[in-house]
Amino acid sequence: KHWFVDFEFPDKDGKPYKSSGGKMVDSELGEIPEGWMVEDFEKTIEFIVDNRGKTPPISIAGQKLLEGFNIVNGQCFPSFDNEEKQKHVSVETFGNWFRDGHPKHLDILCATVGTLPKWCFTPKNSNLCIAQNIVAFRIDNKISSPYYIKLLFDSHYFRHEFNGRLITAVQPSIKIGHMTSIPIIIPAINVIKTFEKIVSGIFEKIENNYSEIQTLTKTRDTLLPKL
Repeated sequence: KHWFVDFEFPDKDGKPYKSSGGKMVDSELGEIPEGWMVEDFEKTIEFIVDNRGKTPPISIAGQKLLEGFNIVNGQCFPSFDNEEKQKHVSVETFGNWFRDGHPKHLDILCATVGTLPKWCFTPKNSNLCIAQNIVAFRIDNKISSPYYIKLLFDSHYFRHEFNGRLITAVQPSIKIGHMTSIPIIIPAINVIKTFEKIVSGIFEKIENNYSEIQTLTKTRDTLLPKL
C-alpha cells in the first residue's frame, strides 16, 4: 500500500516519491507516477496454462491433479491435506495429455468456477497438473513480477473488479478474457525489481515453511498407523 497505493516508494534519492515532489500524471485510474502505465492485466502475462475443456484419465497414484478445493483463500500455496478427494494422473498422462503443459514455479494458479475469487502460487518442484476449472498465469518478468501481481490480486480494487465480472449461474464462474481485461497499474520496472528484492525473501521463507509442513504431514501419516 505504501509503495503502490500511496506512491511513497523510494525515489532515486531514497526519499518517499510522492511527498518529495515526484511528478504525477493523469490516468484512467487516477494520478500515477510518471513512467508508470495503466494497462489491462493481460499486458503482464507471458503465457497462460489452460488445459480446460475435458477431464484427463484419473489414476490411483502418480502426479497430483490440482482442483479448486486445493486452493484455499489466504494461503500462498495449494493445500493437499484432503487425501480422500485428491486425484492423480499417471506419469504417461502427465507427460503427453495436457496440451498447454504444466504450471511452473510462481505461476499464479486461479480458480475459474466455484467459490471465487481464489488464487495462489505454484510451489517449486511440484509436478502439478491442472485441467478443469483452473488456469495458471505466467507473469512476464520484463514487465512485472509475480509477487507484485499476486499481492495486487489480493487488493480490494482487483477483487472488486473481479467480482464485477463474475457470471452468476448455478455456481459463480469467470471468463479468462474478462479477468485479463481488468485495468491495473503497472509500475516502472526498476521499482518492481527493487520491490521484488525486498519481498522475495519473505515469500521464500513462507515457501520453505510450506514445504516443511508437507514433509512433516507425510511423515506423520506414514508413522501414525504403525504406532
